[in-house]
Parts: sequence; C-alpha cells; structure tokens
Amino acid sequence: MRSNSLSFRLTVSAAGTAVVMLLAAVAAGTAEWGLLVCGTGVGLAIAAHKVAGIRAAAVSDCFSARASREHNDANVLCL
Repeated sequence: MRSNSLSFRLTVSAAGTAVVMLLAAVAAGTAEWGLLVCGTGVGLAIAAHKVAGIRAAAVSDCFSARASREHNDANVLCL
C-alpha cells in the first residue's frame, strides 16, 4: 500500500534529502517529472513508489526511457 503523504520515516543524507524534495515536488505537481541517478536505479525506483502520485521507472537505455514516458506515463526516471 502506498503512503498518502511524505510522512514516512526515513534516515536520509544530504543526497536523500534532495530525493525526498524531488519526489514531493513531482507528487504535488510543482515539477512535471523527475530524474534520479544511482548505481542501477532499481533501489530509487522502489523507494519512489512509496510516495502517492509517483510512477517511477528504472531505465538503462533510451528505448526504455522513452517507452516508460510514452506508454506507462512514468513521472520519475531512475538511472
């Protein structure tokens, strides 16, 4: 079940704080989409899905990135 707010408990670093801020902006509609970068993108995509309104996709190539936006309406791409 997805959280309806960003009030879930996290221990975050400075980079983690930036991720939470980005997810909050996308979820609130302040930002149209977001881009997160880590080792594989999978962990960030899993974490991002805990926020209501976020449709994250872990992508590793141009085709997957384009298809995620066009066909799945992803609003956060995780590289």
